Amino acid sequence: MFRTAVVLTTLLALAASFAVADLTESFSGSTTPPGWTIQGYDAANGITTGTPLTDAYWFGSQTPYGYLRLTDITPTNGYDRTSAFWTGISGPELFWSDNWTLTVDIRVGRSAYGDPTFPDGADGLAFTWVDANSISGTGDLIGGTGDWMGTPRGTSQDSVPGYVAGIQGYSFQFDDFRNTGEPSYEFTSLVDINDWTTAGGTVANFSADNSFYLNEDWQTVQLDNNNGNFTFSWGPGLASSYTWSIANLPNYGAYFGITASTGQRRAYHEIRNFNLDAVLVPEPGTMALLLLGLGAGGAWVRRRRKTEE
Repeated sequence: MFRTAVVLTTLLALAASFAVADLTESFSGSTTPPGWTIQGYDAANGITTGTPLTDAYWFGSQTPYGYLRLTDITPTNGYDRTSAFWTGISGPELFWSDNWTLTVDIRVGRSAYGDPTFPDGADGLAFTWVDANSISGTGDLIGGTGDWMGTPRGTSQDSVPGYVAGIQGYSFQFDDFRNTGEPSYEFTSLVDINDWTTAGGTVANFSADNSFYLNEDWQTVQLDNNNGNFTFSWGPGLASSYTWSIANLPNYGAYFGITASTGQRRAYHEIRNFNLDAVLVPEPGTMALLLLGLGAGGAWVRRRRKTEE
């Protein structure tokens, strides 16, 4: 009986350690949803921390509620940045970084529902995942303004906020402003946030399609990662897609989220209907139970073999 219980315990723990989660958040309320860590600042320039943003900025200006506004075009000082990461309700809740699908509605606009129109939108919005073991805590999940798009990074530059030594992760960027050395307006790319190098090149170039970013409307986009084989899909019915691969993509327990920023030029960056289909990293207690069950089961198998011999 004990042996059967050990085997069943092991199997249950093993199943729990590979549980698939469907994380869905509409951002339809007026406050930060449970389990999310949202951080943001409004600064006078790109090198100071600035004034903390609050729920009144992210949710309070919407009638009716129904999305998360990461940046707007009328900040007090001009340099906005916000990061929104799922970090867990009762403690850190991580997902394995090697296999997942994200589907989300994004909006990058120069005007919004009667608000003033800003003539030249910038800088961008990004979907980011960060190795939890490479940071000291969730306070490291907020990056800098401008071309950093609110994403934390492992490279230091002119005291710009968001530098985290040794940070590991990737950022899929929806860039709607051309910075020095970038190929064009309106493109997407995957960036290794440790050294801020492009992983896989420019994914999709929208320089000839102004309707993708600054079209004042929502776009449903999807990013799928299958062990380093990526597919980015967009357009009606997600009918348009681009695929690329990254060899030896590391796997780790990661925080997943969305970031955005503005600089001297600004735009609305908003998200809604966030859906992440991924595999949960088991909690330490579950892992301990799994190892205990496997150890006991292995010992029983060894004893049984000796008896049979």
